[in-house]
Amino acid sequence: MANPDYATLLPQIATETDATKKQALIDECYQFTEELTLEEKSLFSYFTPDNDNELIDYVTDNPGLTNGNEYVSYVGDYYNQYGQSTNNTGNIFGGPFYIYGTGASGFGTGSTGFFHPLYTSTEQIQGSYHVHTFVEYPGYSFYMPDTSMNHAVETRPTDIFEYSDTTFTATPTVVVEYTAPVQQEQQQQQDDSGDAGGDAGGDDSTPTTTTQTVAVALPSVDGTTNNYGNITGLTITRATTTSSSSSQLGPYTTSTIAKGSTIYVGSSSDSNFLANDLYNMTDDDTGSGVKVTVTGSSGSRDFTIQSSQSALPIGSGSYTVTNTSNPNVGVRLKYYYTRTTSTSATTYSFTNNTGYSATIEGTTLANGAGPTEITITGDVDVTYTTGS
Repeated sequence: MANPDYATLLPQIATETDATKKQALIDECYQFTEELTLEEKSLFSYFTPDNDNELIDYVTDNPGLTNGNEYVSYVGDYYNQYGQSTNNTGNIFGGPFYIYGTGASGFGTGSTGFFHPLYTSTEQIQGSYHVHTFVEYPGYSFYMPDTSMNHAVETRPTDIFEYSDTTFTATPTVVVEYTAPVQQEQQQQQDDSGDAGGDAGGDDSTPTTTTQTVAVALPSVDGTTNNYGNITGLTITRATTTSSSSSQLGPYTTSTIAKGSTIYVGSSSDSNFLANDLYNMTDDDTGSGVKVTVTGSSGSRDFTIQSSQSALPIGSGSYTVTNTSNPNVGVRLKYYYTRTTSTSATTYSFTNNTGYSATIEGTTLANGAGPTEITITGDVDVTYTTGS
C-alpha cells in the first residue's frame, strides 16, 4: 500500500479553516506505510545539519549547536555531555570537534579515520586528557579527554562539528603536561601458520606500547618526588647546596665628612671593620678630639686621629661613620672590611623504573638507571613509554 499523496494533502491542511475538516485531512495525511522518499521528507521540512544532502532529522534540536559552533538553547540553561552551558551565549568554544585524518602522534598514529571528541584547548576538558597531532594539520596539537576516546574509527559522529568546518585555529603547542591515559585496547595478532583456531593453552595477544612526550614543572622545594609528572616509576630528587667565601676589601677612603655629619659604607654581607687612618681635612690639629664614631650591627666604637690601625668589634654592616670631632673640622677615614659571598646550586637527579627507557631533556635513561644528575632549563621534557 502506497503512502498518501502528501504533496496534495499538506497544502489543504495548511489552508483549511474548519476544525473538523482539518482534523480529517490530518488523519488521512499522517499515514506512513512505506519509507519516505527524499522528496517526501522535504515536504515535512526535514533539514540537513551536516550539509551532505542527506535529510536526517525533522526539527532543530533544542538545545543544540549553531553553524557558528555555539551551544545554545531557545529557552532555559542546559549542559551537554562535555560540560558546556547554553548560558554562555556568544562564547564560541574550542570543541568538541571531529577530524577525519591520519594520526601523526598519539593513539592512532599512522591510521586514518574519524578522531573525536577533539578540542583546540584544554580549558573545556575536565580531568585527564591526551594529545593528538595529524598529518593534515602539521605544527598543531589537539586534545582528547581520556574518558571519551575514538581513534581512527570508521563512523562519523553526527552530534559534533568537523574541525575543518570552523574558523578556529588549533593551539600550536608541541608538548603539554597531562596524565597518560590508560591504553585503550590490545591488538590481537595471528600469524599465517594456521593459528586461527588457537593452540591449546596458547596466547596470541601482543602487548601494545605507546610513547608520549610531556613537559613537567620542576619541584619547588628540595626532596624526592615519586611518580614524577604522573609517570609511574619515574623519580626526581632536588638538592640544594650552599657554599661561601670571604675576602678583605679595601683600603677605601671616605669623602670629607663635616662635623656632625654621617655617611654609610658597606652592606649586611660585610664584617670585621678595620679602621686604618683618620685625616684632618681642615687644619693641622692632631689632637684626640679629632675623631669619628663607627656603628655596626652590634655596637659603636670611636676612632681618633691618634689611634693606630684597629679592628673595631662592631659586628656586620652596613656601617655608619659619624664625625664626632671637637673642634669643628672635616675628616676622612681610611678603612677595610671583610665581605662574605654565598653561592647556592640546585641539582636534579632522576631514577627510571618505568619499565622502559625514558629520555629526559635529551638524556636517555635505561630502565633501572639512576639516580642520574641532569641539567634542566625551564620545564622538564620527558619522553616515556607505557604499555599494557
